[in-house]
Amino acid sequence: CLAVAAGVVLFPRSQRKTSPREPLVPSHRGRLSESRRLWVLPLLCGVSLIWWCWNFARAVSFPWPVLRLPTAYREISLTPVERAYSADFFEALDKPHLPPLGVLTDDPYLAAGLIQRRSRLYPVMIWSPDVASLFGPEVSPTAGTDCLIRLKTPLAVLLRGDANWEFLMQQRFFRQQTADWQPVLGSPRGTVELIPAVQRALIGCGERALNE
Repeated sequence: CLAVAAGVVLFPRSQRKTSPREPLVPSHRGRLSESRRLWVLPLLCGVSLIWWCWNFARAVSFPWPVLRLPTAYREISLTPVERAYSADFFEALDKPHLPPLGVLTDDPYLAAGLIQRRSRLYPVMIWSPDVASLFGPEVSPTAGTDCLIRLKTPLAVLLRGDANWEFLMQQRFFRQQTADWQPVLGSPRGTVELIPAVQRALIGCGERALNE
């Protein structure tokens, strides 16, 4: 559009041929002087450059507004794990006095973060064969709790509202037990919850640090 506008401005209609037989006769009426032409083209180029930069900034900052471009740049530089959970979250979760403990989770980003940071806490994924005894219509809450005690897994981070959560709510253990779990650490993505029955059993086995 700018190129067409530049052609119309710089080369008025009176200067263009209307017929192949007609010689090109410059028209003095409405013709821009050479000095005016020298600034019209740079002006149009400047407007075009500004428009291109604006759209480029919108594309880079998406889904944030252009004015939050620094925030978008910081987010782009983060890894997927860092976008999901901040370093402060992992530092608060991985307390130095805790013994090695499992975290029952369905979040691969949390699992990757714990492994990358070589945390004392280790992920126990809900699809692991180790926790197969948590699933099934006949699984009693006691049997599920015994499974988590055996794995030393008193913590859980389950993405409530996710598709996995709908499936978990169809399982007897999760449907009856999750209401008693206690939130201990929150984040925008998921909440760390304490499983009281497992905590009490592990404290009874000598894991006194879980009392703190």
